[in-house]
Amino acid sequence: MTAAWGVAVAAGFGCAPEQTGMTTQHHQVVTPVGIWYSVEPLLSGDRGRLASRIDADLATISRMGLNTVFFRHIDPEVFAIAAATASRHHLKIVLPDRPAQYYAMTGEPGYRAAPARWVTGRRGSLDSVLGAVDLGCAADRTSAERIEQVAAAYRANPSLPPTFAHTAGPVPPSVGVLAAASADTLTLPALPHRGTPGRPLMLLRCTHRPGEGSPQAVRRWLWQFHAALAKGLTGGLVIDQYRTTPGQGSALANPGGDVGVERVNAVKRMAARMQHWGPMLDHLRFEPLAAPPGAGDAVDITLFVRDKRRMLLVFNRSRAEYLRTTLALDDLIGGSPATRLVEVSGEADAALGMVTPARRGRITLSVDIAPGDARLYEVF
Repeated sequence: MTAAWGVAVAAGFGCAPEQTGMTTQHHQVVTPVGIWYSVEPLLSGDRGRLASRIDADLATISRMGLNTVFFRHIDPEVFAIAAATASRHHLKIVLPDRPAQYYAMTGEPGYRAAPARWVTGRRGSLDSVLGAVDLGCAADRTSAERIEQVAAAYRANPSLPPTFAHTAGPVPPSVGVLAAASADTLTLPALPHRGTPGRPLMLLRCTHRPGEGSPQAVRRWLWQFHAALAKGLTGGLVIDQYRTTPGQGSALANPGGDVGVERVNAVKRMAARMQHWGPMLDHLRFEPLAAPPGAGDAVDITLFVRDKRRMLLVFNRSRAEYLRTTLALDDLIGGSPATRLVEVSGEADAALGMVTPARRGRITLSVDIAPGDARLYEVF
């Protein structure tokens, strides 16, 4: 998480949490997997226990395999606690530049586009864990241009951290951030095909519907995660949100701050997949690939390709039924012949999966995929 990055994720200041994005500015590959976090709900209780409650929450966040905490509501006097705790749990943090956020929202005439004082004067643990600074919400073209003014001031000083901004709609081309909708359904707007620096982060809303148990919610989140991958949201993952904030909907943790084992394991699985698959897919062009005859309506295949590298993501978009079938694929994939498919594990330290060779002009791929799950294959 040491490379500079500019990000767009919708939330806060009137922006509905609908869209997210990320760009990296340096050559190092960075795949942030994180969660929105607010200190505000903790302040209504015993302020003396604030540090211990943040510590407990960030310990759980780290245990889930996440590497970044995006602070939505936090006062500067709590920055030191947040930084020290994040450092202890090997996490990066994203903190708000409140004057910039207010300027983006209101266009305050007296504001001078400049980094916040706490950023220019940061020292110690804050300097080592600060992953980016949140500049606010690009709700329309005007606010996006204001954010770009402040971002330019940050970029002018190489010693300052990269910037982060939110968006609730299309971002004008002049703004150096990307945008795309989160995957509540498979109907997503077209994403920009930019080879560098990569495509948007995925925003995953961990909501709980009335009468829905934890197993059902987890299955729905996994469906959304793989649906978003199939639509090219490969730049990283941001979960919305850890604790419930007034007016911001439900959260991953219950009101007491506890996260059940099922939810912990689901987040850990998605984080591992994004960190392993994301860098492979992020700089490849993507397009839907027609499912072969007889495959059924639940099969969703996305081809990721650039130069000689080709990847196939096979997603079971059924919410209830396993996908157990054989896909008879043509051995001409992405305009070039294919000799075999090699399954790519969802975890970096796992061995390569099954190899499926081409025979007589076809690749006969047997799949057994749970509802809302997916498999990734590299094409050789």
